[in-house]
Formats: sequence, structure tokens, C-alpha cells
Amino acid sequence: MRWLGPWWLYAIAAGGIVGGALHYSIVADADPADPVLNYAAVAADAICSTLDEYPTLPGVSGVISAVEHDSGFDVARASKVVVLAVESTCPRHLPLLDRFVATWAPATTQAQVIV
Repeated sequence: MRWLGPWWLYAIAAGGIVGGALHYSIVADADPADPVLNYAAVAADAICSTLDEYPTLPGVSGVISAVEHDSGFDVARASKVVVLAVESTCPRHLPLLDRFVATWAPATTQAQVIV
């Protein structure tokens, strides 16, 4: 395994901070009809404050990991929580999320049309 560099430490720290904040901010009587939407609404302040402190790609990764760990959601749902929280509470971080997607999303291939 190769050394990932000091950014990994920031991601772990951000994840720990968000995980702790999310754990104590989740309310027990949240509406189970849409758990992703409810989680995003309840955790938005913690997500945004963490991104304020760690406005980096590793910070985004740490926040997503913290949501995954705390909620039990898979990475797709955890990512959706982060996007919904940022859109509703701190849209100033949308460019950061766009950079994260541009950096880490798998490259799409264009289908070739055979005529």
C-alpha cells in the first residue's frame, strides 16, 4: 500500500468531527418515510460547519465517510445526504462538491455508433 500523504489525515480528522457531531445531532423521532432526506435535514449544520473548516477534497471524502459510518447508508446515499445538506444550507460549497465529482467520479465512455 502506498503512502497517501497528509491529506488522508485531514480526511480522518474531518470524518471524526462530523461523525461525532452527527451522532449527537440525530433526533430519535425523525420521519422514517425518507431517511436520506431526514438525515440531510438534521445533519446539514454539522456537514456545513465541517466543510467550512475543511474546504478540501479530502474534507468532502471525510464528511461522506462520516455520514456512511454514522448512518449505515451506502456511499451513494451518504453522498446524497451531503449534496442535499450543502444545497439547502451552505450552497457556497457546491463548487467544492463539483470539484470532488470531477476528480473522483469514474470517467464515462461514449458509446460508439456503428452505421
